[in-house]
Amino acid sequence: MDASALDQRALSDSEIEQAVVEIVGALAPDKGVAVAPDAVLIDDLGFESAQMIELGFALERRLGCQLKQTQLGATTVADVAAVVRAACLPE
Repeated sequence: MDASALDQRALSDSEIEQAVVEIVGALAPDKGVAVAPDAVLIDDLGFESAQMIELGFALERRLGCQLKQTQLGATTVADVAAVVRAACLPE
């Protein structure tokens, strides 16, 4: 599903989780590690601070919702998904 389709309707929890896993996997420096919910971005997947910022921008572009850069202190893939859910899903 392309980003324009995601922008035009409400996102589901599973769409958010799938997008997070895909984007984290695409940007992860350590390609040999599985992108699992408990994977630690820095220790397991090799992310550095610049890549964390890039991750935030990529998620915003893909999902069409605004993430606060201060929220991107997430440590695991599951943490990233929770931050995105909080920003993208209506309360």
